[in-house]
Amino acid sequence: MDELYDGPAMDQEEPEPREDSGRGPELPEGVDGKKRKAETNKLRLMEEALEFSYEFRFNVILGLPEYRGVGEDDGAWRRMDDYTLNSIVRELKHDGITWASRAKVGETIESDFATLQNPIQEYFKRLDTQDKHDYIGSLARTATPVAGEKMFRKYLEKWLVAAVANVFITDRCANHTIFILTGSQGAFKSTWVRNLCPKALTKYYYEGDLDPENKDDLFATTANLIYNLDDYLANVTKKKINALKSFITKNVVKARRPYSRYPEDLPKICSFIGSSNEQTFLYDSTGSRRFLPFEVTAIDIKAAQKVDMDKVWAQAYRQFQRGFTYWLTKEEEQQLKEYNQQFEVVSFEYELVAKYFRVPQERDKAEAHLTNSDIITWLEDKTRKPLIAKRLGDALKEQGFERWQMRVGGCARKWVYSVDFATDDELQPSSQLGS
Repeated sequence: MDELYDGPAMDQEEPEPREDSGRGPELPEGVDGKKRKAETNKLRLMEEALEFSYEFRFNVILGLPEYRGVGEDDGAWRRMDDYTLNSIVRELKHDGITWASRAKVGETIESDFATLQNPIQEYFKRLDTQDKHDYIGSLARTATPVAGEKMFRKYLEKWLVAAVANVFITDRCANHTIFILTGSQGAFKSTWVRNLCPKALTKYYYEGDLDPENKDDLFATTANLIYNLDDYLANVTKKKINALKSFITKNVVKARRPYSRYPEDLPKICSFIGSSNEQTFLYDSTGSRRFLPFEVTAIDIKAAQKVDMDKVWAQAYRQFQRGFTYWLTKEEEQQLKEYNQQFEVVSFEYELVAKYFRVPQERDKAEAHLTNSDIITWLEDKTRKPLIAKRLGDALKEQGFERWQMRVGGCARKWVYSVDFATDDELQPSSQLGS
């Protein structure tokens, strides 16, 4: 067998001595070409032997080669590991490819010998998009949202189509929102969320916390269709929720793939979803449009699990292909800003402003024109508790109090808020805050 690859016999006459060129001994004319041809033949035979037993692809999402046996019943792709690589080399040697080695086989399957494939994109491309049934609507009806079925279905569809877009559009982030279910514990919220992942993509579903400083979490955002922040919102802090809000819109993250030597700028293809037993978890109303929270009073989990998720995603893929508006319009952003107020964590300063002050009908006829520090002094005198100036300013702005400049007592202009005070009757029903 070995003789087959040593090249033809070279019956050549002794070459004439040549002058020393200083480059060492030179091979007889034609030997280099014959050796290259022999090596090429060896490589071709090894590749043919590999193709006879296996199919190979290079998974561009994971940055790893994958394989499956020719004619295997399940046809499932498996990640290449050391054990499998060693077994393939051993198999080749048994078949007479004695020059096979880990290095040679590894170099081959991590080259254009293996086709480049994006498994998540390939999944969507294989789906049947001709079925016109509203499977997204069927899925939406398995939950009972406080906001009503129409609004729930609308934003569920937007999130699903945006998730598809985020896989195919790699030059920018296409999904700027996180879909969230809230409600009582034990209501099957987490199970409903997990059910969204189609069986064919279970390897591309991730569940856990998100730490922008954690390299594994960062890589997970580049290697999964769905990133389920299951317990992330439990006792969430303002710092944590704001970090998530800013991370959602990132297009690429610098992450190092497993077994890779250097970090890379990888597209963030995941879409975020979560569930929470907490009713309030938003801290900044100006950025609340990133969140699509829905309180649900009941979930028919058996009905949800009967919905064919392949057909749900096929409908979402069809909508994406048709140019569906998966992003939020200005009107929808305003709607969500108002709707999301029920999920906002209300600061102590906000409660005080709501209790003691009213927005005047006319600024010039307001009962008082007070600076931010004037209001803090007045409220701290009422409550005997320290207040934070920024939170107070945010609370005044959120409740519609206008901040403007006016000349006070003939002095320089100052920034003031025009306010009316709550009447005694308005204050009577509730006890004094902070008492």
